[in-house]
Amino acid sequence: KHFNQTGHEEVTDTWDVVQQKLSCCGTQSYHDWVNTTFSVPTSSVPDFCCVFDVVGCGRGILSLDTHQAASRIHMAGCLDSLSMRVKDKVATVGGLAIVIAFIQFVGLVFSFCLANSIRHGYQLV
Repeated sequence: KHFNQTGHEEVTDTWDVVQQKLSCCGTQSYHDWVNTTFSVPTSSVPDFCCVFDVVGCGRGILSLDTHQAASRIHMAGCLDSLSMRVKDKVATVGGLAIVIAFIQFVGLVFSFCLANSIRHGYQLV
């Protein structure tokens, strides 16, 4: 809604980074840019949707057929790309959480042992 509008530069910057890093365009597909305030006057998509980093490469994309557009921009939506990246990382994050929980448990056991030995030390005196 606020892409490329004054006062909403953070929206534009966020979309540019997401589309560039994930090699995607729009949420579901590049057609998401149809009828937006950004695309209406020029039938364009943001340049960060483009396969090659060329200024103005997104101009007029929405007026091309799908085959022509596919040679110039990333066709996939960012939601699918982001979902795939999250699914790829779930096992790593889950494994890391288990390791951290185990380390915390070992620390807890050692703290009980230390508290118990300190208590026995005071009873002997």
